[in-house]
Amino acid sequence: MDFDEYLDFKNIEIDRRRETVYEAEIKRSLKDFIITGGFIEALELDDIRRRKYFREGLLERVIFRDLPESFSIRSADLLYRCMNVFAAHPGMILDYRNLGSDLGYDQRTVSDYVSYLEYAMLVRKLYNYSPNRLTSEKKMRKVYTSNTALSFALSGESDFSALAEQFFANTLKAGFFWRSPQKDEVDLVLASEEGVVPIEIKMRSDIKARDAKPLFKFMTKYGINEGLIISSNLETVFSDGKLKVEAIPYWRHWTIKRKLAERMLP
Repeated sequence: MDFDEYLDFKNIEIDRRRETVYEAEIKRSLKDFIITGGFIEALELDDIRRRKYFREGLLERVIFRDLPESFSIRSADLLYRCMNVFAAHPGMILDYRNLGSDLGYDQRTVSDYVSYLEYAMLVRKLYNYSPNRLTSEKKMRKVYTSNTALSFALSGESDFSALAEQFFANTLKAGFFWRSPQKDEVDLVLASEEGVVPIEIKMRSDIKARDAKPLFKFMTKYGINEGLIISSNLETVFSDGKLKVEAIPYWRHWTIKRKLAERMLP
């Protein structure tokens, strides 16, 4: 289920037009949704049984049975180890050489195995943004597990900011991030024929104008007028006179969706 379906399923009534009135309820519901991943079977389970369900009922079944039946996989354990690494480090830069060195495998083998996980929809890759898609695919990549519940089940991740970044990467179906040669970085880039929106996830209330600098650099480089910071609680606008970056709290779920719909015109 997506978040709206989850609320309906749980009979949680929230007026989408009055988010500030329902702030506490939205925060509680989003946290539970992120941990359970929208899986109906997991909603009524406690932490121990929920992690067992995701590990044994889903991940181990796909990794140790389904994928080996479809591909020539010599070490299903490598698939599981990769998943554990990605769960512990949401949004990590995907460097096959270093990952292979850490896991004791050739980088080409690791690359193939990550592709198997992607085929099984257990992970998703984001590409370093370029207007030229072929150029993007040749650049560096980031990787997330395809659902926050998988990360939580494997790593017991308690850093809500890391889970929130993964949640928005998946929920918004981001295909890109951006990192410049000078190491300026934007967490997510939404791109379609209708528009491009750079998004930074800053899950803290103390956000300064300098935190928006990478967004302004991206916007200047690619001729984009507006960017977005998803914050913990801060709601404000940063501007350099021509370009604008709006900060919106993560729990203003429908405001974020509306703003992005206006900019992307899906």
